[in-house]
Amino acid sequence: MPLLPDMDDFEKDFEEHYQTIECGRCNTRYELLKYDQCPHCSNLDEEGLRQLALQKQLDFDDRRSLGVTFTLVSVLILLLLIIYLV
Repeated sequence: MPLLPDMDDFEKDFEEHYQTIECGRCNTRYELLKYDQCPHCSNLDEEGLRQLALQKQLDFDDRRSLGVTFTLVSVLILLLLIIYLV
């Protein structure tokens, strides 16, 4: 009896239960088995879709700036450790 489950079976079960498709209108993914239409944009008009796209871009920019901040802080800490140890 193997200690770990067969990964092929796991991947097959995962793909069967969590099939997602990309919405052609708002470019987000949603679960095909849960929703008939995209839950993000199916009830939005063109103005709402523009606001959704703007919000997605702002969220992306925020995540990117947070990543840059963490990277800079990590490099600063690494340099301080190197200076302290030398």
